[in-house]
Amino acid sequence: MPVVFGLIFLGVQAGLVFHARQVALAAANQGVVAASVEEGTAEAGHAAADDFLGQVGGAVLRSWNVTATRDADRSAVTVQARPYAILADLVPEVSATAQMPTETVRGAP
Repeated sequence: MPVVFGLIFLGVQAGLVFHARQVALAAANQGVVAASVEEGTAEAGHAAADDFLGQVGGAVLRSWNVTATRDADRSAVTVQARPYAILADLVPEVSATAQMPTETVRGAP
């Protein structure tokens, strides 16, 4: 019986980690869209990802860290997060990165 319960908890924990990864990826996508627009900044991307995690992430994530970068060619947002653990604190950290080309407006060729 303990083996059966262990397998059940392991399955539930795997589901929590998978869901946490999807939430981190969605936050990174929100952030990179905000950072890559013409008037966007790395700070705007960081704020957008952090706001998304503040609204959605609290249900599945204990803590998170957002890193945003933007240069003339690419914008990127990385989210590293700790999902909740059922039994022990041995759950791996999840990470997600989203990148996009930075939007630039150029004159007619």
